[in-house]
Amino acid sequence: MPKLKKFHFIIIGVVLTLLVIGFLTFKNLNSSEVNETDDLATPTEALPTIDSSVVVDLDFTANKKSMILTISNIPEGTETIDYEISYLTGEGLPKGNIGSLKVEGKSEVKRSGEELTLGTCSRGKCVYYEGVTKVSLSLKFKKSDGSAAIFQKDYDL
Repeated sequence: MPKLKKFHFIIIGVVLTLLVIGFLTFKNLNSSEVNETDDLATPTEALPTIDSSVVVDLDFTANKKSMILTISNIPEGTETIDYEISYLTGEGLPKGNIGSLKVEGKSEVKRSGEELTLGTCSRGKCVYYEGVTKVSLSLKFKKSDGSAAIFQKDYDL
């Protein structure tokens, strides 16, 4: 019988050791999750929207394979306008176009051609995406004094 008691004590000791190790591991996992939230970036201030006098047109060509972006009544002091056009293909894949327009004191700028296709172009050949039904446009107007304003709108094809 003494050997059986010794065996029980060993089993109980192993089980207790595993429980303590499990508890400490679980406690460390939970405390590290709390610390990760401390490292999150502070949210940045939202930019104001552009004045309603600015006119933004995003037109589609007759074949619906490319776009023409026209911006008029550009506020004085605007140096550049960054644009981002995003959409989903018929297969549900996210695609888009990004770029920047130099204003150079003009009150109207326009962008079209290969830069604004609903597809990809390389070496003069384009492959167009099928099934695009809506396009989201985001513009960021950057002024010479460092200020900026945004414009956002969705367009249906």
